[in-house]
Amino acid sequence: MKNYQLLSLNYQSSHISEELVKKITNLCNWMINENVTEASLATIKKQFPKWKTLPIDIDILVSQGILERYDRRYRFSVPLLNRTGWYELEKVVTSSCDKLIYQLSHNSVTSLACFIEFAKLPQQVYLAAEGVSEPYKDYHLLRTDNFIYLDSPSKLGYASYFKENQMKLPPVSHNLTKLLGDVNPDYFCEMVGKVIGTIKNQTDYDRVKRPNIFMESLELLGYISLSEEQKISFDYQYIEVTKRELEKESSQFSNTFTEGLTECQSQLPHLDSEILELLMYRYLISSLQINKYLFAIKK
Repeated sequence: MKNYQLLSLNYQSSHISEELVKKITNLCNWMINENVTEASLATIKKQFPKWKTLPIDIDILVSQGILERYDRRYRFSVPLLNRTGWYELEKVVTSSCDKLIYQLSHNSVTSLACFIEFAKLPQQVYLAAEGVSEPYKDYHLLRTDNFIYLDSPSKLGYASYFKENQMKLPPVSHNLTKLLGDVNPDYFCEMVGKVIGTIKNQTDYDRVKRPNIFMESLELLGYISLSEEQKISFDYQYIEVTKRELEKESSQFSNTFTEGLTECQSQLPHLDSEILELLMYRYLISSLQINKYLFAIKK
């Protein structure tokens, strides 16, 4: 018996609940193992009598592009990836991304350009055979008028706090919620960026303005910490970059990425191009050592 699971690419939060993913997975495996390419709603109801919200869920899946409706019947419209194809894909992507990985590891602004381009892509899903795990960890990016926050999954920061599903966040996030209440993420993070800009060269807490909600949140999330002597230590990377520099790096990165993507497509012509593009981005991102970044965008 073949077993497939629905996996998502791109670090943007999915509109599909985990419960619905399980139901989709069961539907997919039934259709594959019974050699059913398409089925009517009545047939699916008969096969899954406990799926009480089936009509509503089917509409959600169609709207998300996972299923397509044709002549009152439904079929999957996302790519299938078996284990053989996955191993082949990893090998090709790895060899094609060497040049890009070198660029990313030597320039933080190029890394930022990679994340920005990745964030522009739509979320993509595919059906993966048993043994093919979700490839890479997610990262979170939050952009305000003058700042860009970038967090890794293992380091709770402002981007992950405001972007990730609150149920998936560690307990410390509850303390932050109590502190902030219902706050506008863009406004708050813009103000935090300005506060960081004023204290980034300070080491003595007594020289910093009296504690406020921004300073408290920075300490709560571990961006700053205080010693017994009231000395400040910082646990993030603050990088200033002009819009022109960022645009230049983005252009250079895009050109090199396109070359790598073209090379991959020539070796894997049978693979869906959108899936390949997203997998390349995920592979590149997984090569980076990201904790917490704050980029200040200057004119």
